[in-house]
Amino acid sequence: MILAIDSSSGTGSAALVDAGRLLREVTFAGGRSRGGGAPRALEELAVGEEEIHSVVVGTGPGSYNGIRSAIAVAWGFCAARGIPLSPVSSLLALAPGEYLAAGDARQGIFYLAHIREGLFEKEPGLVSREDLSRAAAGGLPLFFPADPGDGFPSAVVATPRAALLAGLAPATPVPAAIPLPIYLKPPNITPPRSTHAR
Repeated sequence: MILAIDSSSGTGSAALVDAGRLLREVTFAGGRSRGGGAPRALEELAVGEEEIHSVVVGTGPGSYNGIRSAIAVAWGFCAARGIPLSPVSSLLALAPGEYLAAGDARQGIFYLAHIREGLFEKEPGLVSREDLSRAAAGGLPLFFPADPGDGFPSAVVATPRAALLAGLAPATPVPAAIPLPIYLKPPNITPPRSTHAR
């Protein structure tokens, strides 16, 4: 049985999948919600009662807080049970088929990826609004994790689904290091003020 967790967008999800069959899936407040939703989702799935053989976690791109909290929860769960953890980009779990996945990377920049059947045709990268508009005019479905506002009338709001993420787990997962989030640009963090008296 596979447990999958994603919290890279405003709506996170967790799912239990057995032999390709979805048993249960729950959603929770993800993204910047301080990470409290993922542990509660595991409680709601009653994962303590199931024999889980591996875990898949969404690694973004998306919300720094959300991605890191999902990885922490998944890593802790796997470490406690001695089972493998597989990292998978959250963008691969938006929908089946072929599509473009985009999102606001702030300061007038967007991220964009081209996905076909659960694989990257083009890996996520940073693009300008103009480049994203040109790509959107190509006819493929364009998914955003939140309302993109004016300029992208064909965009559809979609968030990663843990049930789809589970289907992307490797057939024979192997124990690995703690997964790294997909960060396309450095986090915008204000350094702490010095507490030393001058």
